Amino acid sequence: LSAVTLPIGAIFGVYFSDSASDEQLALLVAFGAGALLFAVTVELYGDAIQRLEMQQYGILGTVEIACTLLGAVVGAVVYILLCRWLDTLMLEMHTARQVRGRKRAMFAQ
Repeated sequence: LSAVTLPIGAIFGVYFSDSASDEQLALLVAFGAGALLFAVTVELYGDAIQRLEMQQYGILGTVEIACTLLGAVVGAVVYILLCRWLDTLMLEMHTARQVRGRKRAMFAQ
């Protein structure tokens, strides 16, 4: 059933793309990304916690959960840093294009 949400979301996106503002589209994309992240998290951590319970909360299971949590935190930090770096890079590229465009306009006169 969850696989049907992608085509439905695509149809809504095409239908409402002209009438929605950038803020509304960003909100919908963020909501969809959060829902996907939640589903993946529940799937991964649910299995890990179930294994921990089956091992009767032994030391090996506790280390496994700790490593899983550490990996999630490190992954989130790396993701945020890469996103910020890409935003900065794109802003610098956009600014450089504007400067080049202004220089070309000045020489064309």
